[in-house]
Amino acid sequence: MGPIAATKSVFRNYVHMDGRATRAEYWWWAFTHFAITMISMSIAVVSLDPSWPPMVALVNGALFFPFMLATIVPNITVMVRRLHDTDRSGMWFFINFIPVIGAIWFLILLILPSSEGENRFGPEFGDAVDPTIPTPVRSKRQKRPDIYNRTDVSNAYVAAYTTDPRMRRAPEDEPARVGGITDAELIESAKEFQQQRKSEISDYYKNKVLGSLKPDEPSYS
Repeated sequence: MGPIAATKSVFRNYVHMDGRATRAEYWWWAFTHFAITMISMSIAVVSLDPSWPPMVALVNGALFFPFMLATIVPNITVMVRRLHDTDRSGMWFFINFIPVIGAIWFLILLILPSSEGENRFGPEFGDAVDPTIPTPVRSKRQKRPDIYNRTDVSNAYVAAYTTDPRMRRAPEDEPARVGGITDAELIESAKEFQQQRKSEISDYYKNKVLGSLKPDEPSYS
């Protein structure tokens, strides 16, 4: 990963603290940010010379200060993801508030290599993975899809066989299993549950889905 790819990745994950950021992503971004800062400061110092047009300082300031404000958030989030890459919580960021030793300790954490393989924050970036693409992470607050939505009613029947172990079918040549148990009473109970569940879904489909169709809407029954 080079500076351009790292910059794209950082801004693509502007407010995301989930996932991981490799050393290459973090340090190429840090180098790019530092280089832009030094160039802008150099222009500001040189433009103090009366021989330079005043417009140079105005344009430099008009570009530099918005850049610094815009990069405050991604600077923090990429640091947190870099900590995740070493299998450490983002709470380690607050070690910076310890005078002197905190900043040195935090710098060492940012230099540490990636943890091998997948850790609790996501998979390791390998040759087969584009590190510029953010790691997909499911939010704990993500709302579950409505399996009874009439746009895909078949999902309701799929859910009936996946949300409860009693709905699992056994191969024809093997005894039915319910959570690894072959007790006859439990198997009979599972069959009754299947029929009840199918009936509930069928009734819901007929009453809530087909019953709510407009006259010009096609029926999927």
